[in-house]
Amino acid sequence: MTISQNSTAPLVVVVGATGHQGGSVAAKLASSSREYRVRALTRDSTKAAAQALADRGIDVVQVNIWPDNADAVRKAFEGADIAL
Repeated sequence: MTISQNSTAPLVVVVGATGHQGGSVAAKLASSSREYRVRALTRDSTKAAAQALADRGIDVVQVNIWPDNADAVRKAFEGADIAL
């Protein structure tokens, strides 16, 4: 596993990380030979899939991506090097 907490590793934000596509992206990053910090965005951080990501060292953030929630959305992407 190459999920890192090292601040020099690129921070990748994955939208919908508890879904099929986002979950696949998070899994690929975790199994990559390159070191990444990963922030997983989800609507429900209490899901088993969200807990499984957290157990792998991935930062799980609960956020609804809606125009009326712009401040929380900006905060969720803060510091990102890559957004997927």
